[in-house]
Amino acid sequence: MNRIGVLVGFLVAFCFLPVALAQVVSDPTLPPSFDPHAWGASPFTLAAVVLFATASLKRAADRANRILSVWVWWAISLVLGIIGALALNLLGYGAVLGTLSYPWAVLLFGLVAGISASGFRDLAKTIADWFLRPSATITVTAAPQVLHPLGTPGTEPLHDTEGVIIGAVKPLTSTIPQQVKP
Repeated sequence: MNRIGVLVGFLVAFCFLPVALAQVVSDPTLPPSFDPHAWGASPFTLAAVVLFATASLKRAADRANRILSVWVWWAISLVLGIIGALALNLLGYGAVLGTLSYPWAVLLFGLVAGISASGFRDLAKTIADWFLRPSATITVTAAPQVLHPLGTPGTEPLHDTEGVIIGAVKPLTSTIPQQVKP
């Protein structure tokens, strides 16, 4: 539970507070709104839109039990970034990065937005894994057991569900101490 509290604190500190601060500093009279001008002004603002769109698509794919490669999701982010930049540019909302000629400046804007969206998602997932992943994982797999006669050297008694001894098996634990890797 403590790790979830740290994660929520991280999200509040680094995701919600900067947005609230930007809203207060920019113009306190205007409420937050749907603003394509802001999306076309910065590739990182468009990256947030691409990130949410990609996350929505990923959630739909997970619900349909479709497992896609990481590279497919990167490609989807890049395509959404480029399409978003082209649409914003054609509608007159900017989406031009650098001093390159027309198609290249818009393409670069979309590429930066798509890469930023995927990169931020991977970074956030990595940080969340640091807090939510257990410190050590121990996997125990039971091997098939051979039933030996009771009293066989190197075995221990095997009980049924009622506590009656039905034979003997070799112990599952090793007699040689082994270091557990975290």
